Amino acid sequence: KARFDQRPKIPDAPEPPEDADRAARRALADAHDVAWLTAELLPRFAPADAEVAALGQARAEAIQAALRAGGELAPERVFITAAATVPAKEGKVSLELALE
Repeated sequence: KARFDQRPKIPDAPEPPEDADRAARRALADAHDVAWLTAELLPRFAPADAEVAALGQARAEAIQAALRAGGELAPERVFITAAATVPAKEGKVSLELALE
């Protein structure tokens, strides 16, 4: 509300089944509202490519530090490469580790 200077105008939810009780009707209405808000807001808050790259670099450095912290791996054997990025699948990003 504060960012957009107004309350959202959520469209009416579809009619629930006639045999739905009050709790089920409320749950369906809430689910509709959340789905609509998610669809409207996610594109507005999508990170820029530079932000995604910075997050990936920070994750790689954290993993590298964790692997080196145990002292079981020689530091020169744990390194970060600038390999091609892996595309997101269903909104999730995978992490690829490899041995050489």
